[in-house]
Amino acid sequence: LEISPAWHLKHQVVFQQYVDNAVSKTINLNDSATADDIGHVYFDAWKQKAKGITVFRNHSKMTQVLEKGINRPVKACTVCTE
Repeated sequence: LEISPAWHLKHQVVFQQYVDNAVSKTINLNDSATADDIGHVYFDAWKQKAKGITVFRNHSKMTQVLEKGINRPVKACTVCTE
């Protein structure tokens, strides 16, 4: 979420210049993103000829796959969690 949607898209457009396959890039958006914001991302991707993108709006599902930081006690090596 620290990277703007425009930079996510720039990475995708540059990366796809060097691969033959269509590789999708996830563009992460804050939970405050509107339908218009998502539409702008897709339109910009189309204008820049991106082969494939995926848009994920933070907290749009009941559970998160990735979370920023650690929200609960973790049973793990302290070296890994500090």
